[in-house]
Amino acid sequence: MPSIQRECDRCKREYEAQRSSSKYCSVNCRVAAYREHADYNRRQAEYDRAYLENFRSGMASILARLTVATDDDEIVRLGAELLAFTPDAVAQMSQAQVTK
Repeated sequence: MPSIQRECDRCKREYEAQRSSSKYCSVNCRVAAYREHADYNRRQAEYDRAYLENFRSGMASILARLTVATDDDEIVRLGAELLAFTPDAVAQMSQAQVTK
């Protein structure tokens, strides 16, 4: 079987692939790529947990204040705050929390 010249997906060095499905030039690159991918997934899971917690706590806080609000101006302000609680705002809070 003729060998195939490939570029390693991790280190970008040229290597002679023994199989057409080969992605990495060595076991070291394959293991390092797996660990990097696993670390990325762990960080993404942390971010997702922080996002959901910020969303839950933020919404619960606004809704709790809204249920006891008696002043019309306060109700309108809390309604506006609730509408402003966008996914982008929650994402910014979550990113800040994960990078601490």
